[in-house]
Parts: sequence; structure tokens; C-alpha cells
Amino acid sequence: MRIESPRSASEASELLKHGEPLRIVGMDTKRDFGSPVESSTVLSMQNMTGIVEHSPQDLVAVVRAGTPLADLQAELDEHNQWLPIPPTKSPLDAVTAGFPGTVGGLVSANLPTRWDSWTRGVRYWVLGLTIVRANGEIAKCGSKAVKNVAGYDAQKAFIGAWGTLGLITEVVLRVYAKPSSTPESNLIMAGDWDGVPPLAIARAPIADALTYAQSTFPDRHVIDIVTGTIWAPTRTKVDAPEGGWAMFAGLGDKNWLPAKANLDWMSNLKRNLDPQNLLNPGKLDGLL
Repeated sequence: MRIESPRSASEASELLKHGEPLRIVGMDTKRDFGSPVESSTVLSMQNMTGIVEHSPQDLVAVVRAGTPLADLQAELDEHNQWLPIPPTKSPLDAVTAGFPGTVGGLVSANLPTRWDSWTRGVRYWVLGLTIVRANGEIAKCGSKAVKNVAGYDAQKAFIGAWGTLGLITEVVLRVYAKPSSTPESNLIMAGDWDGVPPLAIARAPIADALTYAQSTFPDRHVIDIVTGTIWAPTRTKVDAPEGGWAMFAGLGDKNWLPAKANLDWMSNLKRNLDPQNLLNPGKLDGLL
């Protein structure tokens, strides 16, 4: 295995121009999700760290994608601000906080958290991105303006794409003033679970979430009753809830259910942005 650690978007661009398949890694906290990446070369984000700009009065921060979330939170805390990510004092906490690691990983995975009903989730926090495309082209989308009505929100295509459409090198984030108190738990827990994969994360219509969890994971599960999100241990792939979705971690090449909605759009986007399948190749096998 060879590890490449570019220090800038320009260095990453030169690396991508070589046309070599790459496995993109931040802190690897979400390694169990997705299918195995088919590449012997790792593109590590460990040297692409730091806060580029923080405007406390505008509640906006520009951050390099390899920056650990803990480092960003420490900087924001000096101004009584934060990203509203739930605390992670235990492995089960980490599951329901989206397995926090780096800023780029947070955006690329877009995993649900137990505070989503309060915070509106990662997609709402991202105002803009700097991307290195598979052909080495550096592109920017979005802006630092919280209210931006011009053009398309192109950055949203990369949120939750698991690094398969472009290498995220910089993120413009909406940050928040820390509240006097954090939200009460909306979780219902059944059984004793340590939060260690293999596991499933599912989203069901709110009215059906409890029934789905009790029938699919009768012994152990965690439900957010406000968003209909379910976290549960499983050693086999199960059906997604009707009108919802499910993903898995720790099941090897069986971590995705085939996509139903927007499949043509997703496949065309991948072919247009990464026709040689160089970025995290194999990561979405089973989904597309």
C-alpha cells in the first residue's frame, strides 16, 4: 500500500492527473461503511488541515477538509460557537453522532445524527466546497454568503457521495452560537448494544419507525422518534422500510441496498464527473 499526503488542492490536483485509482482517507472513522475500495494507493488528508478563515460575526468558517472536527470545535468554542454535533462519550454515542472524524468525512458521508431534528443536518450547514475533480481540475461551488439565491446548489451533489464524485479539499460551513442548553433526547432504546458494527442505519416515515424497528430488530435498536431514524446491530442485510432507506456498516461488500430513486441521475453524474472510476472505486458497489 502506498500513501500520498498532499498539502494543498494544487498538490492533490497533480496527483489526480496521474489517472491512478485512489482511496480517500481522513481519520477513517467510517471505514466500515460502503463496499471495499479497489485501490492500493491511499490519498490521506492528514496534511490538508487547518481553519482558513473564521468570521464569528457572520457565523461562517472556511476549513480544510482534513481538519479533525475536534480541532474545529476547539477554535469555535473560543468564540462561544460550535457545529451542533452530539457529544461522543461512548461507541453508541458515536453511532448516533455520525461517527465524527474530519470535516471532509462529515460532509462526504452525511450520516444522520440524533440531533438532526434540531440542527437540520449536515447538508444545511454546508455553504460551499472546493473540489478537485477526477481529471485534476479544481472547482469551487457555493459561497460564504448564508443567503445565496444565485445559481444552483451544486455542492449538494458531493454531500453524501462518499468521495466518489470529487475530492473535497475545503468546506465553507455555517456555524452556530452555542445555546444555553442542548436538546433533550428523542431516543427510544431497546436492549443493550455497545454501538460496534456490524450495524444498520435506517430512516422510516415517522409513523412507521417504531413498528419497523420492533419487527426488524426486535431485541436491540435505537430510534429517534422525531426523525424516524433507526440504528441497530445486524449481521445480515435487511429490507429498507417502506418509503425510507437503509445502509449498513461492517457487512463487507453487502453494505448497500440497490438504489431505487434517482438511479439514472446518480449513475450519469458518476460517469460525467469520474468516467475512469478513479475516486474511491468500488465504494458504492451494490448501490449503483
